[in-house]
Amino acid sequence: MDDTIHIETDLTLNTVADQLRAIDSRWNTAGPPATIDLSGAGRIDSAGLAFLLELISRARRSGKSLNISHAPADLARLAALCEASELLQDNPAQAGQQAPDR
Repeated sequence: MDDTIHIETDLTLNTVADQLRAIDSRWNTAGPPATIDLSGAGRIDSAGLAFLLELISRARRSGKSLNISHAPADLARLAALCEASELLQDNPAQAGQQAPDR
């Protein structure tokens, strides 16, 4: 089984609950993914950032690391504004894999 989850939608207040339910379903059957691929993600707001930080936290609690790949530059700016950059950058896949500005 592919251990990457591809996000193909916005991660906003209006979408994160549905995304969390979908990931919970997979997580319960296959365990935590190794990577969350944001190359297909649209807009990411503060709820989307909180969603990603929650997934990272869950993975750590289960003894795994969760990489965020293809993070849009807007996410990095939002994380910096919220003083959460280090939490996202603890993930090795962050380095050098940012998507272009949207």
